[in-house]
Amino acid sequence: MKSLCVGIYGETCAGKSTLGKHLGSVMGCPYISFGDLKRQEISAGTEIGIAIKQLLAQSCPLPAELGYAVIRSRIASGLNFISGYPISVDEFNTFSTHVSMIGIVALSVDEITLIQRFGLRRECPECHLPGIIGDVCSVHQIQMVHREDVRLDELMARRNLYRQRIAPFLESGSVKVLPQLSLDSSVLGTVAE
Repeated sequence: MKSLCVGIYGETCAGKSTLGKHLGSVMGCPYISFGDLKRQEISAGTEIGIAIKQLLAQSCPLPAELGYAVIRSRIASGLNFISGYPISVDEFNTFSTHVSMIGIVALSVDEITLIQRFGLRRECPECHLPGIIGDVCSVHQIQMVHREDVRLDELMARRNLYRQRIAPFLESGSVKVLPQLSLDSSVLGTVAE
């Protein structure tokens, strides 16, 4: 039997990681952040990370199989929560050969909250674990530092990716048939991912 997955979607800083970690903790199953794992691969200089870095430098989307390679070893039997993958029909088709997506949680966030959350993003200088201002890395016990990607151009690129690629994917016939829950995360306070 295939592993099961609930996809968590939303714009940058909508609270995907916060919700995924909470649900995973409450339900005793993994939360998988494609973005976090992608950054770890790049930072570690793995074969996958080098391939991703080269494609990103050329502003090319990742091939579906390469994206799946980033998360493959993290998918457990039973239920998983995941954000950041799949975000296209090609990725969904690749993903579906290995994992059954059983539902989607779609988070929305208002403009002011999104911008505030984006500005608070931090990371561990050693392992790039994400966090927010004031956090200490749970692995290395050191203060989180400003993330390099907390720039206006990065925020705009992430928002464009959501509007041009992810939102249409969520409206596609492949995904539209799945049970979907929509939540406004603006009321949840300050979170970052």
